This record gives sequence, structure tokens and C-alpha cells, in this order.
Amino acid sequence: MEQTKNRHNFLVIFLVALVAVTWTLPKVSFAVEVKPVVLKFAEDEPAGSMYAKTREWWAREIERRTGGRLQVKIYPGGTLANARNAIDAVMTKVADGGTVVSVFHPGKTPLATVSQNPVGSSDLYASYEAMKYLLDNYAPLQKEFAKFNQKAFWAYASGGQKLIATRPIENLSKLKGLKVRATAQMGSLADKLGAIPVFIPMGETYEGLQRGTAEGAMAGLAHMKPLRFYEVCKHLLMLEGIGGSNCGFGTINLDVWKSLPPDIQKTVSEVSNEYYTFAAKAHIEMEQTILNEFKAAGVTVYSLSADDKNKLTAAGEEVTRLWTKDLDGKGLPGSEILDTLLKVTAKYHAEGETKGYPWKRK
Repeated sequence: MEQTKNRHNFLVIFLVALVAVTWTLPKVSFAVEVKPVVLKFAEDEPAGSMYAKTREWWAREIERRTGGRLQVKIYPGGTLANARNAIDAVMTKVADGGTVVSVFHPGKTPLATVSQNPVGSSDLYASYEAMKYLLDNYAPLQKEFAKFNQKAFWAYASGGQKLIATRPIENLSKLKGLKVRATAQMGSLADKLGAIPVFIPMGETYEGLQRGTAEGAMAGLAHMKPLRFYEVCKHLLMLEGIGGSNCGFGTINLDVWKSLPPDIQKTVSEVSNEYYTFAAKAHIEMEQTILNEFKAAGVTVYSLSADDKNKLTAAGEEVTRLWTKDLDGKGLPGSEILDTLLKVTAKYHAEGETKGYPWKRK
């Protein structure tokens, strides 16, 4: 009996000692370190530009909200793929994602050029929100990108087109014979207005203006400023009422997209939805700043007369009719997507007029 009792006491003392020793041992963690997924994103816009900064915000927000599990490394200035070949680079995984500019390959993504038609509101907020609606709700548009194994998750506008020139352009009659750098439907518009459209890549336009290859350029202010057009051109004609010209789309390779966990996909979608408002605000504020800077740099700004506004509207509508006729004739829903775009743009334009922009509402 005594022996059994001693054994029991020994066992109790042993267990207490074992627990004490175990408690004092350093804790060993068996957690496996998960490496972040890093996506290579091709960006044609130069680092430091307004556009590049909005892309950087988008990338930072994704990294922050995923706790670093997904990181987007942006390669600006065409260092990974430029605007001409980005769609192919994303398709073949040279880049995991990138900014795809439809104006450089209208034959590949014809429906994506709908917002380059010179009609509708020039209000940037309405333009950004209308393209968001199309990407989210108009299936044929996403199917265009799916053909090239990618998904588009945001769009951006180059802004309401302006015409900057090396000589005075007080009215539309001054455009006759003027060599104007313009692309796609804007090139057709320049032709309708009596100018001579010249196609020069945006990054080479400054040199073209210096050499006289072009005497003017159609572009948004957010492109004119970083590319320094105002240094060689001192005359700016405001072209209002011809749309916001959405031409760029942020895309991701579909195989890469499908490989991401559902919660990360959800976060990317949420941040991409917020991108439109963030980018529109930055763009609108930037345009006003640029206009003031241009005036300070000696650029003369001209506004259209009522008669010229009517001429511009008529020319824009004619160019747009040719675009829809061409797409409809190919069995594509050109008229349908244009009608949808204009209705949604008008809705958001009216919302901005009556309620103000979202970031200004109380």
C-alpha cells in the first residue's frame, strides 16, 4: 500500500516538473511563410504623370487590402510593353497585366473604341462612370478582351480633346490645311474640319511639332502637359461637347486572374471599382491646374463661337455615324453599344450637374 502511494506521489511530482520545464521552453512556431504573389503590370504612361500616379494608387491599395499577399509592380514608360503591343504582351504573359490602349489596335477591340467617338459629354466624371457601367454590364465588351485571354477591370479617359497648335487658331476655319496629330475617330474629325490628320505616336509628337511634321495636336490636357506641347505650341483651341475619349483599359491575363484566390479577386474588383472616382477626381483637378499653367506660360486659349460649336457637333456626329455603320456592317453591335454609352453618359452628366461630383457632396 505504501509502495503504491509512493509511486503515485512520484508520478504527480514528475508530471508537475514536466509541465514546468515545457512552459519555460521557447515556443516553436510551425507557421509556413507564404510568399506574396507579384504581378508585372505594363504601363505606357511615364512615371510621375497623373495617369501613372492613379495606377500606383490602385496598386498600393490592392497590396494594403490584401495584407501584402498580392503586389502589383508597375513598369512605367513602356519599359515592359508599350501601348502598341501591350494587348499581346498580356495575352502571352510577357506581362501579367497592363494598360491596353484600344486606339492602337481598333481591329482587335473595335467595341472598345466606342468612347473615342467625338460625341456626347466632355465631363470627365460622366465619362469614367459610363465606361465603368459598360465594363460591368455590357458583356460583348468584355468578350473582346477575353478573345485575347484577358479581363478588363478599369478604363480611363484621355480627357476631352483639345487642339494645340504652333499658329493662331481662333476658330474652326483656321484648321484648313493645318497638319494635326490625331488618331482614330479624332483623325477623321480633323479631316472633316479641313485639317490634314497626321499619325504620330504620342511620345514622338513633341519632336514632330518641333520639326514641322505636325503643326498641331489633338489630345487631352493631361497628355499635353507632361509631354510639354506648350513649349512649342502657344495656341490652344477648346473643343467642348465631343466626349471624354476613353481609350485605355487596365487588363489582366485570364489565366493569372483565375489562379488568384477568390478573396483576392474580390479585393482587386473592389479597388478597381473605386479607381474610377479616384481617377476622375485627379483628372478633373489636374486639367484645371494645367489650363492655368498653360496661360501662365504664354499659351493663348480660344473658345468656340456658337456657330463653330454647331459645326463641331455636326462633324462629330458624321464621324460617329461612319463608325457605327462600319461596325454594324461587320455584324458587331456598334449602334447598340454607342446608344448605351450615350444614355449612361447623359445620366452621370446630369447627376454631376444637379448633385455635384461625389467627392464634393456632403
